[in-house]
Amino acid sequence: MSRNTFLLLILLLGSTTVNRAFPEVSVNGAKEDHASRFSPAVIPDAKKVAVYYFHNTIRCATCMRMEEYSEFAILAGFPKELKSGRIEWRVVNMQTPENRHFAEDFKLHMSSLVIVRFKDGEQVEWRNLEKIWDHVGDITDFVNYVQSNVRALLNAD
Repeated sequence: MSRNTFLLLILLLGSTTVNRAFPEVSVNGAKEDHASRFSPAVIPDAKKVAVYYFHNTIRCATCMRMEEYSEFAILAGFPKELKSGRIEWRVVNMQTPENRHFAEDFKLHMSSLVIVRFKDGEQVEWRNLEKIWDHVGDITDFVNYVQSNVRALLNAD
């Protein structure tokens, strides 16, 4: 089975397969209100990476697909880091009053995937993975793009 076929199969199987592999993470079902339980300013670990998928209240099919692909890239690529808390995955509606500051903080205008690196509880670097829009037509390229950028920030100094 090719890697593309395998990735597509995992996506098609959806939440059942992913929830078995990662029971602590909700996928494709009723999602938690991630924004309410995560604040980027309060990260107790010395070194951590937060991966945010920012979206608007009204979303197109492509935006929802990018969220699914992003979530898959993080869950499949970093299970140990997620479990240990070294990586945080959050889906955030940037149009709610409590989250509007993110659009300004990260200069966001549309659905975006942003990776933030923290060191000693302080935000030290962030990347907006703007090319997710270019890769949404090929899940393998999309996943590789996301995982390589997360890995780079996770391994930075």
